[in-house]
Amino acid sequence: MKNKYLILVFLVLLLVYLGITFLGNQKEESFSDTITDFSVETVDQLRITPKGQGKKSFELIKKDGSWSIISDDKSYEADKNAVENALSAMHNIKVDNIVAKKPEKWAKYELGDGQCTRVEVFSNGKKHTDLLIGKMKFNPQARTANSYVRLHGKNEVFATEGFSGFMVSDNADSYRDKTLARFDPKDLKSIRLTNGDQAVTLTPQDGNWVASGLTTDSSKITAYINALSRLRGQKLVDPGASWKAPAPAAQLQLTLGDKTIDIMAYPDTTIAKAFILHSSDNEKAYFDSDSSGIYKRVFGDLVDMMR
Repeated sequence: MKNKYLILVFLVLLLVYLGITFLGNQKEESFSDTITDFSVETVDQLRITPKGQGKKSFELIKKDGSWSIISDDKSYEADKNAVENALSAMHNIKVDNIVAKKPEKWAKYELGDGQCTRVEVFSNGKKHTDLLIGKMKFNPQARTANSYVRLHGKNEVFATEGFSGFMVSDNADSYRDKTLARFDPKDLKSIRLTNGDQAVTLTPQDGNWVASGLTTDSSKITAYINALSRLRGQKLVDPGASWKAPAPAAQLQLTLGDKTIDIMAYPDTTIAKAFILHSSDNEKAYFDSDSSGIYKRVFGDLVDMMR
């Protein structure tokens, strides 16, 4: 009797084991938690189609280690970090589970035509990934995020956990280089500020910054220079092809060891802000600012220190 009982227990355990193995193999065959297949280092092209009917796609192109944006037949310098962050986010997408398998369910997860962002990833002309990014949810209390994605041409909708979907923008401007000035503070030889009809030049002398023969508060000037050396604009603006730059309201000229950077603040006659800022260090980028925005950090703070 005891042997029969042990045999029965053994058979039950064997059936349970075989069942788990079978189901596990089935799941492994039909579902993987990784749906993107590319190496971040080898990617040299992305084509991004924004959500919304009729919106045009734009491309991110890598050449000689630098990224550029091609949008509306115009080319702009791209921020390498912004592009690589988006690529890493896509590469690191981990699927939690499949939430739908039929096209009629796509709209619920904002993955139907015109509802989602499409990102195509290429290396040497070969397409590695064609991903659609749909509905995204963020829970501020729990600080958790969810995204719903599917592969182009496939029916399955996948739920993912984390912020990956949020980090892949379909706005071309989010990948633009927003540099206003980029230099090593140690290379700075002089600063010339022109504000209206007044001008002042600052030069380093014996560890201090001197203006018109007078020593300034060098600790404040040094902090200003350090911030300026890595300063980025905020909101990009396109003044339009017919826009002609008026006389600048203010100008900052930075003389360095191997180059000169001019930052101009033009009075804004085209949009709601007070100024349009432009830097010779990023010739295709224009930024709008009121007197308390990026304008203040470039010009206003320095004017205050010169008083």
